[in-house]
Amino acid sequence: MKARDPGVASAGRAGLGHDLGAVRMIDRHVQPVRDWGQYDVVLDTVGAVRPRHLKHLLARDGVFVPLNFEIAEILASLGARLFGGPQVRIAVSDDTAADLARLVEMVNDGKLRPVIDSTFPLEHIRDAYARVETRSRAGATVLTMPDG
Repeated sequence: MKARDPGVASAGRAGLGHDLGAVRMIDRHVQPVRDWGQYDVVLDTVGAVRPRHLKHLLARDGVFVPLNFEIAEILASLGARLFGGPQVRIAVSDDTAADLARLVEMVNDGKLRPVIDSTFPLEHIRDAYARVETRSRAGATVLTMPDG
């Protein structure tokens, strides 16, 4: 399935965006947010979009869905509910074992391609967290568990 709207990444990651189905890529280090266009839905998977960007990115009734969020996104969501403004939808996953089994099935069938940026052993969890905090990874950061 191809994305109708563009993917956003640095120039070095544009190939990954195309591989994942984006028809067009925006280099976030070159093109200012105000020039990206307006969209009905903005799904931010890495925390690159800040609430202050929403006035430029969202169409009139658009919705912002951050997968990585901090207090600014929580406050923006609350503010929109109380005072109006860009809609911010925040949720915490309630995945089940059945959901995980379905994901494994999709990976095995070639219908889902996980993208892994880096892998750390559990004892290096601080390093893994630091990698996630850079907000510049290309995929998931995975912790491996010790045997036994």
